[in-house]
Amino acid sequence: MNESRLSSTLNDVFIQPDLRRKRLNVEVLAPSEAAIHVQVEGTPYSVAAPNGPIQLDFPEFTPWTPESPVLYQLRVTITAGAPAPRTLLVPFGMRELTVKDDAFHLNHRPFQLRGILYRPQLPEAEAAGQHLQEAISVAKGAGFNQLVVPAHALNGDLLALAAEHGILITASIEWNSAANSIESISPIVRALRPYTALVMWQLHCAADCAPPAGEVLASLDPARVWLSFGGDTSRQGGAVLRPYHTDVQPCDAYAAPQRMPVSALGEYFYRQNGANRGLLYLEGLCCPSLPDAQVADASFRQGFLDHQLYRVFAGAEGFAANTRELQSDALRFQFDALRANVRLSGYCL
Repeated sequence: MNESRLSSTLNDVFIQPDLRRKRLNVEVLAPSEAAIHVQVEGTPYSVAAPNGPIQLDFPEFTPWTPESPVLYQLRVTITAGAPAPRTLLVPFGMRELTVKDDAFHLNHRPFQLRGILYRPQLPEAEAAGQHLQEAISVAKGAGFNQLVVPAHALNGDLLALAAEHGILITASIEWNSAANSIESISPIVRALRPYTALVMWQLHCAADCAPPAGEVLASLDPARVWLSFGGDTSRQGGAVLRPYHTDVQPCDAYAAPQRMPVSALGEYFYRQNGANRGLLYLEGLCCPSLPDAQVADASFRQGFLDHQLYRVFAGAEGFAANTRELQSDALRFQFDALRANVRLSGYCL
C-alpha cells in the first residue's frame, strides 16, 4: 500500500474539528464508490464509511493553542473503487476560530489577534523555511500570535511550520473586478484550507468592487472567518462572515496606516474608532522605515542635498535615524491608544 506524508494529495482531505461535540467532520476527495477508513493515529478512535461526509468521534483531545500547539495525525485509507488503495497521514489540530459578541474567540474563549504582516520573498525553499522560522521566533518573542501573509505566497511547508510553532496564519487576497473572480481564487482556497494554522481569510476590496456573497465564500471554506476591509479611515467599514454561516455582518475592519507626527485627532480616532458596528480589527498600523540601502543610494543623498535637509539633520544617516525614532514614537502612541479601546478584537502591523 502506498503511503503519502504531507504530499500534494493532502488537499484531498478536509478536516473540520468540532470541539463542542468532540468530533471531526472529514471530507475526502475520492471516487464516489470508494470506501473510506479514518483513524486518529495513536488512539482507538476510528470509523469506516462509504465516501461522503464522515463524522469521527474524538472525545479525548488537547486543544491546539499558540501556547500549546498540539498536533494529531489522521490516517485516511481509501479502498474499494479507488484505482489502487492508498493511505494518507494528515496532520491536524483541534482548534476553532470564530466571531462571537463582537470579538474573536479561539476554542470558545475570547481571543485577541495580534499580528504582523509577513511577505516572504525568498525563492529557495530552504532559505524561505529558515526565514519563516526566524519570523515566527521574533513574532512570538514580541508577544504576537498571528502572521498575515498574501495567499499566493503561502504553501504547505510554511503552514505546517506555523502550526508546529503555534502561530496563527491569516491569508490575504487583493480583491478587484479586473484581476479576481471566484474561479481564480477557488484553487488557492482549496489548496490551503486543510492546514491547521490557517484561521482566517482577508479580502482587501478595491473601491469599486464589492466582496462576494456570503454563500459563495462559505462554499469555498465554510470553516474559517472571512473578513473584508473597507479601505482607509475615510471610507466605510468592512464586513465579516462567521464560520458555518452565510449572513455577512458589518464590522469595523480598516487599514489604518500611521500618521506622523501624531495629533489629538489621531488619538481620538484610535480611541473611538468607527461607529459601533461589531468586530473591530485594524491593519497596517505602521509605515516602513528607511532601509539602509535606500539611505546609501546616490539619488537619495542627492535629494537630501537638493532639499537642504543638511541644515536640520546631521547627514542622510541622521535623517534616517530621526525618521525611525519618530516612527517608533508614533507606533508607541498608536499602541497606547489601541490598548484604551476595549472594542479592539485584533490588529496587524
